[in-house]
Amino acid sequence: IGNVYSFSSQNMELVLLKTPYNNNTNNKEIVKLVIDKKDKLWMATELYGLFQYDIEKKKFKELNYPTKKSKHPMYLSLYCDSDNYIWAGTDGDGLYKIDSKNDSIYKYRHAKANRFSVSDNSINHINEDSFGNLWLVDKKGVVNILPFNNSEIKYYSGSTNNIPTVSLSILKTSDKSLWIGTDGEGITRVFPDKTTK
Repeated sequence: IGNVYSFSSQNMELVLLKTPYNNNTNNKEIVKLVIDKKDKLWMATELYGLFQYDIEKKKFKELNYPTKKSKHPMYLSLYCDSDNYIWAGTDGDGLYKIDSKNDSIYKYRHAKANRFSVSDNSINHINEDSFGNLWLVDKKGVVNILPFNNSEIKYYSGSTNNIPTVSLSILKTSDKSLWIGTDGEGITRVFPDKTTK
């Protein structure tokens, strides 16, 4: 447990990969592995974070997405979808969608007031069907389905507290802000940096 090996087909032997976290002799870490479409190996750990390994260059890169409580979340599941996005399920910090080209991240979290959010912030399993829909299983065994859509389109609820609101009108101004008129919830301004007011 905790060790990652590569198999040399020339020598017919297993070679231990020296990772940033396996210098601990008492390491009982469970590691989730996935390889992306660019042949980069991704390793998600419960205690030490998320790592990307460039097999060709033999270099590690730590992807540090801190939580409010710690340096990194505890990762429970890892998946690379057909569009080469990395999905990482955490224990209590939601679901991470990572763009493998630039390592940018988008978080999916449970919101009590939003029935369309993920059912729980602990995601134990991630998989994809032949139509590109993602299937998630949370810690209580509830199955969530994220339907396939255009990854360039982002969802906006219409309100600052992330509760879905009926939007009646939208205006983009010269400073690139979006002004969204809602049904009963006033006007919301979305700034170019994606903050809202």
